[in-house]
Amino acid sequence: AAFVTVDGNTINAAATGNSASTTTALSATNGTAQASVGNTQFNGNRIFGDTSESGVSLTSFGVTGSALSVTNNTISASAGANNATNAVSANVTNLITGPSSMSTATNAVINGVSTAAQTNANFGIASGQRNEAPVDVQAANQVTTSISVDSTGSLGTSSSSLTTTNNRITASTSGNRVANTLSITATNLDTAGNAATQIGGIASLQVNDVVGRANAVIDFSGGNTNAGIQFGNSLAQSTLTVSGNAVASASLGNQAINLLSVSGGSLSSSAPTVATGVTSAATSSVQNEFALLNRQIDLATVGRQAITNNGTVSIVQQTALSVIDGSSLTVSSNRITAEAQNNTATNQASLTGFSTLSSGAGLLNQQSSSTIANAEATGGGISVSAETSTVASSSLTLTGNVVQALAVGSSAGNSVTVQATNLSGNANLTASGGITTLFSGGVLAAEADYNLVNDQSQTGSVTALASTPVRINLGDATTVNGG
Repeated sequence: AAFVTVDGNTINAAATGNSASTTTALSATNGTAQASVGNTQFNGNRIFGDTSESGVSLTSFGVTGSALSVTNNTISASAGANNATNAVSANVTNLITGPSSMSTATNAVINGVSTAAQTNANFGIASGQRNEAPVDVQAANQVTTSISVDSTGSLGTSSSSLTTTNNRITASTSGNRVANTLSITATNLDTAGNAATQIGGIASLQVNDVVGRANAVIDFSGGNTNAGIQFGNSLAQSTLTVSGNAVASASLGNQAINLLSVSGGSLSSSAPTVATGVTSAATSSVQNEFALLNRQIDLATVGRQAITNNGTVSIVQQTALSVIDGSSLTVSSNRITAEAQNNTATNQASLTGFSTLSSGAGLLNQQSSSTIANAEATGGGISVSAETSTVASSSLTLTGNVVQALAVGSSAGNSVTVQATNLSGNANLTASGGITTLFSGGVLAAEADYNLVNDQSQTGSVTALASTPVRINLGDATTVNGG
């Protein structure tokens, strides 16, 4: 018996314009403090990744009483213009924020265009990202790219196990990507001397303004591309499994994760007119003691495409007039996908764990795009194929597989969560006690102690096509004894 494994290998082509990770962290028992992070990134050159003619495989002329497996391998091509992780944290038992407001801003003017984001909070993150160049990748182009077990020799396969599981072939692009995290933990939290200051804020701006394309392409039209198992001649008393594999293309414009979290025992703010309590799409502003602003603009003139063409995840019998006897062939939980999204965001503001809370929080998510978004998963297939065999006393199973083409203009998950035993707004906010929501000429505004505004616009067409088949192919095969 032989046990042969090809496991955990990676073939990766990754191209990045700018990448940064920036953190400010405070920890104390007692403190009067301010803290911030500012980030500005600009890309003006094409970013391209390519993994053509790549493969991870295991080949045998015949297999008897053995186990062959290809698992957890990756072939990937990725390209990104700007990538940033920004974090501010304060873990202080008794925390008093600074006596005056502090401005954290990214206001660089690049090629005559402003990349400006600003927060006036004592604890703040301001991040501005701009991309002006094509970002594209290909994971294959008129060639064969494979992750597979190949037992097509004349000796056949008997009393053996052949497995191809949890492998990935991917092509992905992104214009701007950011993760902003602001965390304040304090048993007692307040502003110094009732000063008119904002306490915590995140402001994130992403602009993807490209004359050209934004494509992620997996194209297997030139070869027999496969994540799976090929066998030839006889197959007897054996188990063949292809499970958990993925062939995926993804083209993403702007991606943002903004998390503002505050937890403590008490906060009873009475700062006079610290903010108006207004969250306005018209002015792209949030005026509150805790504020989160996310703004994304995507403009790619030639459009955004994610293409997965002729992706194949399968078990294939390649020798005519062979016999499959007393065996199990399973293709399960595999995915062939294509995803094109112009703007995506997760925005969360939470004030939790308070016994007494008197404050205010606002969240604004603004996303706009004129980019055409197109996703296609075509050709190829997810299959079990034994078209010219005799199948006897065997099981062929195809289950839980997914083919998906997903095209989205803008998507967002927004939430404001406030939890306290005794809860109220700041009595000195000009909006306290009143709520108005207006929508006029595409302008949305909310005025309240705690509020959330979502503003999205998509003017380019959004299309998706999925035509990759999922099937068992028996063709002219003969089945006997329940095979």
